Amino acid sequence: MFEAFILVCMIHQPSMCTVMQDMWGPYRTRIECTSRINKMKRDILSLSEVTYLIPKDSMCREKEST
Repeated sequence: MFEAFILVCMIHQPSMCTVMQDMWGPYRTRIECTSRINKMKRDILSLSEVTYLIPKDSMCREKEST
């Protein structure tokens, strides 16, 4: 299982960043996780004029078994 994360930063202050974790997952495959990351990036970019955030980096992390 994989969890999706995106690093987002302020447009006007690129050193001010935070990690956003997907709330829909986890995903069974890395491909599904990557697909979700791409959707999240599109959503963030569509709101960037309001939120002033841009995606900088992303990852699919394998979820630890509990």
